[in-house]
Amino acid sequence: MAAGAISTMLLPQPASATLPRAEPPSYSAYGPFQLCTDRFVIDVGKDEALHIVGDITRIINDRELIAIKSGNSPDYLPASLLDTVFNRPAPEWRNAGPAKLSPKRFKGKTPDAGQTVRYAPQGLRDEDVRYILAPDEQSEDALIIGAASFDGSANDRRLLSRIKPASAKSPECLPLSALFNRDLDDKDAKRAYDLSNFLADIYPSSPETGPLFHCVSGIGFALEAGETLLRPWRPLGDAGDFHIGTGGSRITIERRFYQNEMLRPGDPSNFDEHPMSLLRKTEVIYYPSRGIGPPYAEPGEREAGSWEVKLIESHHYGVTFRFPASQHTAAGFRFLERLQFVKDDDPRCQKSP
Repeated sequence: MAAGAISTMLLPQPASATLPRAEPPSYSAYGPFQLCTDRFVIDVGKDEALHIVGDITRIINDRELIAIKSGNSPDYLPASLLDTVFNRPAPEWRNAGPAKLSPKRFKGKTPDAGQTVRYAPQGLRDEDVRYILAPDEQSEDALIIGAASFDGSANDRRLLSRIKPASAKSPECLPLSALFNRDLDDKDAKRAYDLSNFLADIYPSSPETGPLFHCVSGIGFALEAGETLLRPWRPLGDAGDFHIGTGGSRITIERRFYQNEMLRPGDPSNFDEHPMSLLRKTEVIYYPSRGIGPPYAEPGEREAGSWEVKLIESHHYGVTFRFPASQHTAAGFRFLERLQFVKDDDPRCQKSP
């Protein structure tokens, strides 16, 4: 008996298998359209993307991102003046019926039973400013809303007001259930399939931060500590816009792509020539304020003036820099002064994101 037990222990034992974590379902598409669920409605505008990963819904544009996640058993921060402002029924919520939406500040850990927060961390970390949206304080049918731009001030209302009750859906809304319906004979499922575009799901979680050296189209520039580089969700490629944050200003850089053309110095052997010498082929343009608020602005906010500086190598190809005017003008032109031509084998370019 004992010998049999010992011989059994000496036999090789099967290793316990650990299966990889299952990937949550994911869907992404470009706007414009309206997404409707049994709990909320949100409009995805032109030049915006919808990305759903598991139980997180993200709305992405080139300026900001808002993430909405299901939550249970929420903890509330004490009532504040901000809550009082938010609890005033907004015009789009007045027809919400007895289940009035009332955003409140949220504290504690963002619910993550499905392990999905790691796929969309923007604004949903425990230390971030977040809000909860629920029909009532006892409801488990709650939403946690996070955004990197939330700061706990009344400015947060601009993004929170985008989330509307289910009763606000339009006849043309795209149901959430249709996004993962594989039956293309279903009208809504076919529409969702036609809208789908899976670039939004690789949107970077945060900007690259300096110090780093970035190269694009034959020119390079250093980013200093505290400065940022952000590739927007739309192109996610070398030919699209990207953004530099410096000196409180946002500089947009657009590359107009044509085959494999690059910006080169006028004297091919002199890479010490400054890229701004290419201005001889183009012009610097100043756009005054139109006095119209851009789509993302607070009501009544005027659109600021801006500068546009083009470096043109040929009729088909060039690089354009855009930055705000007024108090941010100096930051934009200081950035242009640090541009330099780079060779194809410049080792600093390998450090670019």
